[in-house]
Amino acid sequence: MHRKTVISTSSGTSTGGHTVYVTFTDELGGTVTGTATVNGTSWTLSGANISALHNGEITVEAYAVDRAGNQSDTATNTIELDNVGPAVPSITGFSDQTGTSATQTSDTTPTITGTAGADETVRIYLGGSQIGTTVADGSGNWTLTTSVLPEGYHYITARAVDDAGNLSASSNTQIVWVDTTPPEAPTIDSWGSDTGTVGDGITDDNTITLTGTRSVATSVNIYDNGVLLGTVPYTGTTWTFTTSVLPDGEHSFTVSAVDAAANESDASTALDISIHTAPVVSAANDTISSVPDGWTVFEDNGHAYKLIGAEDYWTDARDVAANALPGDSYLLTITSAEENAFATTVYEGRLWLGATDLVSEGNWVWHDGSGGGNDILDR
Repeated sequence: MHRKTVISTSSGTSTGGHTVYVTFTDELGGTVTGTATVNGTSWTLSGANISALHNGEITVEAYAVDRAGNQSDTATNTIELDNVGPAVPSITGFSDQTGTSATQTSDTTPTITGTAGADETVRIYLGGSQIGTTVADGSGNWTLTTSVLPEGYHYITARAVDDAGNLSASSNTQIVWVDTTPPEAPTIDSWGSDTGTVGDGITDDNTITLTGTRSVATSVNIYDNGVLLGTVPYTGTTWTFTTSVLPDGEHSFTVSAVDAAANESDASTALDISIHTAPVVSAANDTISSVPDGWTVFEDNGHAYKLIGAEDYWTDARDVAANALPGDSYLLTITSAEENAFATTVYEGRLWLGATDLVSEGNWVWHDGSGGGNDILDR
């Protein structure tokens, strides 16, 4: 409880030249006295310090004495003394804590929250200067949103004030660190595993491990083609992240740093990786380097197969091959009994016509049968 000094002023009427004697008496019998001189027909007593009296009802008694020493009757009145301040309020924190720190935010107008006595008025101070007033609700909860605060540290306190104007002592200090500056972008320094030709950006590993560096006190967001894969928490100036299983295809990895106020840096330089988990084949008469999903490979010569069902089988097969197989690809056909047996096993019950491109590169001819040597279609 905070107790303040109370200086009381009393006044009344009497006859000029008389002296008025005033006594203040509390409920416990404590007294404070004072005298005043009548000026004309009125008098005023000011400067009586009644702070030491017990809070509550105060009886004020006054009587006049003339120059001959005659005493008048005593006049009586009562006043209420309240010089005890309310309980100290509490600041419980602030909302819009945009990041992970209890004191750091990128919000320049944070909302301060706290508790006080029910329905009490609360004054909010910033560095000792009052910046606002709010009123606690019936449960004692209060909030106040500040005006725009500049970047930096701010020290906020609160004091409650009661109906008599008594102020409580200051509350605990809430530190608000306004930080709107993004951190430096992190870097991707290496990745793995880089299978095959090192440095060509192609791998058959579909769980990529990225490593890099960052400025202190930041987490790192990992993006693949602009989609967030995950976040590495702060564990030092270096970071490592291993992806879940990624699909075959092109992947562009970038990373960004996020500080404790949730400011996010610019993206790093992109790292482009091509993932190919399908087997790499090398056929004697084509330029196939990899086989897409849904195709089957005959390992003896690297020919790739896919079942095509349409009205014009050969034309459709040629178009599907050209669209699906990378490079300057063309339709691959059975060239041996072993390959025919393989294809029959893969697609049981289907009839495979023997045709080949080996006679003349790019010209499709029957390999055997009644049409042997005749063109099927041109690439």
